[in-house]
Amino acid sequence: MKKPLIAILIAAAALAAAPPPAHAGSYVLVGCADLDGALGPGHVVRPADGWFLEQGVYPSRDDCPAGRAGNGIFATSATKPNLFRLNAPAATSISHLVTSYRAHLSGAEEWAVPTLVVEAGHGGSWELIPPARGYIGGTPIAFGRDRASTDAHDADALRIGVRCDLQGPCAKGGQPAGRFRALAVVFRDDHAPRASLAVPGGHVQGTIELPLGATDEGGGVFVRTLSVDGRRLVGGALCATVPASVGTQRHVVRRLPCPLAAPARVRLDTRTLADGRHSLLARVEDVARNARTADAAIVVDNRPPRAGTVGLTGEAEISEALTATPSGFDGQDVTYRYRWQRCDAGGGHCSEIGGAVSQTYALRPGDAGHRVRAVVGASDKGGSVQVASAPSEIVTGPGTGPSGGFSAAPPPAVAPQGRLTAWLERGRRRVRSTTVSWPTRVRIRGRLTDRAGRPLARTPVRMLERIDGRRWRPITGVRTRRDGRVTTFTKIGPSRHVRLVYGRASVKLRLRVRATARLRVRRAGGTTLVTGRLLGGRVPIAGIRLRLQSRRGATWSTRAILRTDALGRFSATGSAPAGVRLRITIPAQRGYPFARGVAGPR
Repeated sequence: MKKPLIAILIAAAALAAAPPPAHAGSYVLVGCADLDGALGPGHVVRPADGWFLEQGVYPSRDDCPAGRAGNGIFATSATKPNLFRLNAPAATSISHLVTSYRAHLSGAEEWAVPTLVVEAGHGGSWELIPPARGYIGGTPIAFGRDRASTDAHDADALRIGVRCDLQGPCAKGGQPAGRFRALAVVFRDDHAPRASLAVPGGHVQGTIELPLGATDEGGGVFVRTLSVDGRRLVGGALCATVPASVGTQRHVVRRLPCPLAAPARVRLDTRTLADGRHSLLARVEDVARNARTADAAIVVDNRPPRAGTVGLTGEAEISEALTATPSGFDGQDVTYRYRWQRCDAGGGHCSEIGGAVSQTYALRPGDAGHRVRAVVGASDKGGSVQVASAPSEIVTGPGTGPSGGFSAAPPPAVAPQGRLTAWLERGRRRVRSTTVSWPTRVRIRGRLTDRAGRPLARTPVRMLERIDGRRWRPITGVRTRRDGRVTTFTKIGPSRHVRLVYGRASVKLRLRVRATARLRVRRAGGTTLVTGRLLGGRVPIAGIRLRLQSRRGATWSTRAILRTDALGRFSATGSAPAGVRLRITIPAQRGYPFARGVAGPR
């Protein structure tokens, strides 16, 4: 039989019986029937999901539901192509095809080449891949394999069926026919899914909701899990699989087997967890075994802090200070509140000391002969606990001599010799002069040594003060500790000079206190009423001059000059727009021992 050169034999390539290698990033679509047991007693019918008749007409058809008695995906034609097509899902490609098939090709005639078609598509172009075969023999042939595997070269589509190449027809000995009884298509999916996890901010209590995001662009989300400290809260497969017959990849019967989006809102009862930080891990895995994780953390705070202990440091002497030191409290961002109590000499019958709410308490003359203790409240979002320290030693008090609690200084001829240093403590700074706002107490620290630099322990140091505009007067002195150090506090009050004296050695410190006031602004209609009162000390009978100022933009301007009464009270009435801010400035002035201060703005 003579044939033109175009009529060539399409020889089948060698078909490997071994399945393609399994690897993460792929899954297998089973069509028509499982490869294992196909056409035998163990034949399992599967849908041919995704395959459709792209070219041709009946009797070509999907006959897979008929099982062993049917023809599988059946294509036949004596003239035009009859082809079934399968498209790869988005973000995937087709790496392999494994099929169980039977084919009949008619005897070839002039200008006719009956062909079994298996094609891989690449962007609209098609290449023949095994077990495709063209036949130019004179007598019909029948052939097939129970398991034929071929590389599809990462195609975006497959076509299977028959056609009569050249002019045809192909009918000698029966028209061409292909019966694909079982198909396994390996989809490559190297794109990992996306995972997200949102958690509440701050400390959490009770039952919370955790939004979990899970999306994929290929075969879909197969499983999404959420774990807390390694313990799984939610999980499980979101789509079905079937027994594997090609490698170890997951086998499915749907072209898009799993949901592309699988969000979840997971409820977590935090009361089942211990207080503290806990790690959350969300994991999303697609059907091709690509996975991605998202982690977060929560801080659980359902219970009050665990109680610790409170210790006291310092000397139990008047003008010394005691400091409460909490330790062993276990909670989440614990905050502390302090109270101080005065107890009897036996450490019982304790009562609150008014205004003593700081971690450090400067002992007062009224504490002499008593014991003092601190009560510490430890709180977090889960609640609070209170723990009291053990009572201090009995507080020893100074004498009542004219030199501020100690015996008068000896005459100059026998005055003790020593070196005295002292300063005002402002944070980490040591200064001789500072300015504060009323009401503020400033810590005074110092050290007393002999001429050789050795500390003078348990040694009295006299103290004097001079309020601005008045004379020097003695005040309660202070006694050095065992290491020669001095610690005391200034009193709450007006501006003053403080002097510490030991023999001929003395140190003078300067404390300026800014004036302040309680200010109230009330607006009714178009009228604004400003009232207030000076704070901090005695006011001259003639009162104090004040400036009422308003602010527009970045500039303050004086609107009125006011004067208080002898009790420090003041008021003014006028009109001011609602958006205008008001304040009172208190200039420094003769007879009023305060530095310039500001009250407001309102």
